[in-house]
Amino acid sequence: MKTNLFVLLVSLLILIPTSSCLAEETPNDEASTVIIDDTTQKELKIMVTEQGAEIRLLQLEEAVVKKMDQVQYIISFLENESLPTLELQVILAELQLMQTELYAIDPASSEAAAIFVAIKTDARELTEEFKELLHKLIDDKTIQLLQEALRNVTSQHAQRLRQRIHGAIITYNTNQFSVIYSMIGGTNHSLLQSYRNGTCSLQGVKQQIHEIISLLNEAYILQLYSLLKGNHIRRRIQTKSSLENITCQYQYQRGLRLQNRMNASESIENDQLRCLLQQRLRMRLYGCNGNGGGHGGNGMGGYSPGDGYGMENDQGENHGDGNDEGHGSGNGNTNHTGGGGP
Repeated sequence: MKTNLFVLLVSLLILIPTSSCLAEETPNDEASTVIIDDTTQKELKIMVTEQGAEIRLLQLEEAVVKKMDQVQYIISFLENESLPTLELQVILAELQLMQTELYAIDPASSEAAAIFVAIKTDARELTEEFKELLHKLIDDKTIQLLQEALRNVTSQHAQRLRQRIHGAIITYNTNQFSVIYSMIGGTNHSLLQSYRNGTCSLQGVKQQIHEIISLLNEAYILQLYSLLKGNHIRRRIQTKSSLENITCQYQYQRGLRLQNRMNASESIENDQLRCLLQQRLRMRLYGCNGNGGGHGGNGMGGYSPGDGYGMENDQGENHGDGNDEGHGSGNGNTNHTGGGGP
């Protein structure tokens, strides 16, 4: 019972799953819903709060920015080799528009989770398309060399986002830890401050919780376990309801998102780049209106779901405690779209 109580308590802390496979769309041209993978479902669990939504949106924005950095690096490499890059520049332009969308999302919005899933899906499409285009331009050996070089590619923008994520996770966990501590009668509140200022790790906090639980009497443990179990079930129901809403509204939200991106693309100064991007967006909008179409953009490469290419996590840690959720290290170092190379 003490072990089960510990598992429920630490499940209140931030969850950072190590896998970063994105939500996959159904593989037919007239899909009106989206299939949300297990990793994304776990990520959505903390998005029922504004703080949790802010963390997930920041993590996704960081992943998109890192992908932009890598695409820009590859484009520069190809240009030095006198290879065509226009199609890749179109992908970069859309990534930039997606990053702007993410920046503008209000974490308190009721649509934050739906937009999170939608942009993850878009990011996967673009990554798959980018992979296909790149493999047509250069050989495997060159791609391997690029993969090595990309490990050191990161912008100041991405680094600033990483710092914001770290701070947001510390704040989220500190608040959750305060609730946990009051539940189990903890009195050493300096531990909470130590975690906040970085002198005590999340693992150290969990160890302290475990030690306090071991001293509780069985009657109180049973009472606390029943309370937490009920809260855990309610949270699952709330997450399930959110998933159903996202799935049902996906096609509508997709059309709205693409139209907004189309409008934003008017700010692109390069006429050829703007026209090509608007062409691919228009074709996807056409599909959203029930006329088929789908994921192939403007004929510059189609969407091939399923292999998770480039969707590697970035130093994510997982400290499982026997339940179905990983408990992150609190460092925020998890990528959503990966950025693992071409």
